[in-house]
Amino acid sequence: MQLAKFTSAFEKTDSVEGGWSNHASDRGGETYRGVSRVFHPGCPIWPIIDKYKVRDNFPANLADVPELAVYVAEFYHVNFWKKIHLDKLSSQLIAEELYDTAVNCGTHFAVISLQRALNVTNQRKKHYPDLKVDGIIGSVTLSTTNRHWNKELLYNVLNVLQGNRYIELAEKRELNEDFVHGWFRTRLEFKPL
Repeated sequence: MQLAKFTSAFEKTDSVEGGWSNHASDRGGETYRGVSRVFHPGCPIWPIIDKYKVRDNFPANLADVPELAVYVAEFYHVNFWKKIHLDKLSSQLIAEELYDTAVNCGTHFAVISLQRALNVTNQRKKHYPDLKVDGIIGSVTLSTTNRHWNKELLYNVLNVLQGNRYIELAEKRELNEDFVHGWFRTRLEFKPL
């Protein structure tokens, strides 16, 4: 069984994360390629970025710093991909969707979404029993995902849950409305069934 690859998922999500930003409405404050300084102050990218802030052409000059790309990829690989065991999934499609959701909405939310999606697509327990929705990605969640009978359906349900999360975030905090257009434009995609 071929397993999902991190590089493809990382490149796809990284392409929509953008570069450096410090948007006034973003609770994460200063971010670089989606890594928030508020939530991840110990990430090794921040001392490097601070050095380049005082140089000409900031933030464009960050494109000339190859070690930033290495640190960012390593950060996402360890804190998102490996943390929820996406390297144990056989579907690249599902692994990439879960990775993107984890990066944008958190790993716990991504796993809960997967478990919920698996439960509503088992056709009243015809294909497998309902899973416990606990946010823990163990062997049962992984094996059930790998043998799912319709990966496109599972992918679409995951996208709906991700989209609903964006609506909830905007409803709870009006400043998040600044991001709704971008979230829906770059993060959600549906497959024909």
